[in-house]
Amino acid sequence: MKIIYRDGTVAECPPEEVQHVLRHSTAHCMAQAIQRLWPDADFAYGPATEKGFYYDVDLGDRKLTDDDLAAIEKEMKKIVKENIPVKPFILPRDEAIKLMHERGAKYKEEHIGDLDEDAVISFYQQGD
Repeated sequence: MKIIYRDGTVAECPPEEVQHVLRHSTAHCMAQAIQRLWPDADFAYGPATEKGFYYDVDLGDRKLTDDDLAAIEKEMKKIVKENIPVKPFILPRDEAIKLMHERGAKYKEEHIGDLDEDAVISFYQQGD
């Protein structure tokens, strides 16, 4: 399996990283599906874990139901079929904060502030 790194290079994924990369990519797909279904969703963290993945997301007063989970899964399947290119990019801290502020991503903006001063702040854009 080939993967795209945050600097834009594409290479074969080391076998020991395949499961982590798939889980991380799936978390991104799920976030995109949630964003399509609830455009005001505000995302915090969405890491891959040893047992799968998750994404902390603020939907305001809405509580997810089993029907919502089915709708998210259906939207994820649509996204996968769309085969949308993934475009990595890196921003300096001030530009990264500005971008997250403009998008109303308060948790992401806050997270950037928690990173070390010398942290590389990378993004992966997939469609909208």
